Amino acid sequence: MKVLHIVDGLHPKRGGVPTAVLNVTTLFKTAGIEYKILSIGDNPEILPENTIGFNSKQIAGQAYASEGVNWFKQNYTAFDVIYFHSVWNIAILQLYAFALKNNLTYYISPHGSLDPFDIKKKFYFKKILGKLIVNKILLNAKYIFCTSQIETDVIHYFGEKAKNAVVLPLPVDYEEGITGDGVSFRTKYGIDKNQFVFLFLSRINYKKGLNNFIIALSELIKDGQIDSARLSFIIAGDDKNEYADEMRVLLKEYHLENTARFIGLITGQDKADAYVGADAFVLPSKNENFGLAIVEALQSGTPVLISKNVYIYKELFERADLSPGWLCESDLSDLKSCILEALKPHDKDKLKKDSFTVGEQYKTGQLANMYLKFFN
Repeated sequence: MKVLHIVDGLHPKRGGVPTAVLNVTTLFKTAGIEYKILSIGDNPEILPENTIGFNSKQIAGQAYASEGVNWFKQNYTAFDVIYFHSVWNIAILQLYAFALKNNLTYYISPHGSLDPFDIKKKFYFKKILGKLIVNKILLNAKYIFCTSQIETDVIHYFGEKAKNAVVLPLPVDYEEGITGDGVSFRTKYGIDKNQFVFLFLSRINYKKGLNNFIIALSELIKDGQIDSARLSFIIAGDDKNEYADEMRVLLKEYHLENTARFIGLITGQDKADAYVGADAFVLPSKNENFGLAIVEALQSGTPVLISKNVYIYKELFERADLSPGWLCESDLSDLKSCILEALKPHDKDKLKKDSFTVGEQYKTGQLANMYLKFFN
């Protein structure tokens, strides 16, 4: 089988979708499934292997869309399945229309874009397109791949509900060949070996719950329930945006300037060092379809503190004999309780081992047979 993946840009700044697509194609390569990626949108200067890209920065406006659509129309017959990783991009909607007209076999991974939380963004635009074409697109897809049962349950279909949604988790093989150095991380940022490090490593976006964590931490310190000298809160991610500026103001407002710091976007060895150097990875999201960084942290042996708004929380915490971290409700009170629980003395070796074990379920080797059921 030969598969064409279609995505609306592969630039890393776009968040988890580019990483998810590349992780899936890595699994394809390992499993011997032929593929090519068609990326229409914002792309990095150096494209991944087997990728053809039409960069919106190089070809302005509708012109880049036409180039991508024309390439697809000229080459689609070389593929057995079209695998869409986008729903709302205008250029890609043209490809959906072509696929419908020509009765092509296609699959969809919405990557959270059909979640009610996400649909609130540009709501009227999506409501109109949803009824005009998206419902038909969803009904005619052979499969809609969701990363968890919760995502399957909450998909917004804009009309008749399709019966083709299945759970297919994302593969994550975090930094094979790179060993994190926690001592190096702490030395680089002047963190004492006895301090407890909370690590937030994600897009710095309102839905990630960073503001709630800042407020919860501050209130616990103010109430004397924890000693700020024991803590270091590291915020990693692209911090050159308006929301990050708002969070800097919030840190000052809640007197956490000496406890928390932004370190910017980190990758490669620096990222691996951060995971290993932290005592807990935190992502108290207001909405999270999957959470690649959560799985990366677990595969690094770092326990996680996450909210039940992370859709894979059931899969992560379903085994009573394993404790990969701490799970909280979305309210501030429960988040504070989870922070206090994380700061209690724990068997660190067991936490690390359990985190590894839970993270392993998303390894390529564990998921390959599941993917082959759909791509064989």
